[in-house]
Amino acid sequence: IACVEGAQIATTSGTAKDFDLPSWATNCVLSLTTVSVDSANQILVRLKDAGGAENTGYTSGRCYIDTVVTTTNSTDGFYLTGNVSAAVAITGSIHLTRKNNSTNTWTARWIIHRSDSPEVIFGCGNKDLSAVLTGISLLSAGTFDAGSANINYW
Repeated sequence: IACVEGAQIATTSGTAKDFDLPSWATNCVLSLTTVSVDSANQILVRLKDAGGAENTGYTSGRCYIDTVVTTTNSTDGFYLTGNVSAAVAITGSIHLTRKNNSTNTWTARWIIHRSDSPEVIFGCGNKDLSAVLTGISLLSAGTFDAGSANINYW
């Protein structure tokens, strides 16, 4: 199966950016370039199936590497960042992989860089869906105000 490149979308408004996926996709990569929000908020990804965005049941953690190492866990999404101040942009990607063809279990891994420091954020996790993955949502409680995102899948 060939890799399909989705359309690049601007992350310059709103609090959610949705990306649809075909039922045959077994991998997808969401790439972010200089994405920021207008206030101190976290940026996260949630998986979607026929019932909509899933907001519980995630097993995930992330680690910040700067002058110290900080770790956090979450169950309500794949948090790409902690609170990111206004005017701080993030660049990086999250790679999602279906565990096997007979389940709706997805694994995730990501690496993100913040524009305001040498800090690198990386994380991983998994999520069991009740149905086939139909898309992903990039979310924040703040309003997106810069950058772009696109999705590739195969």
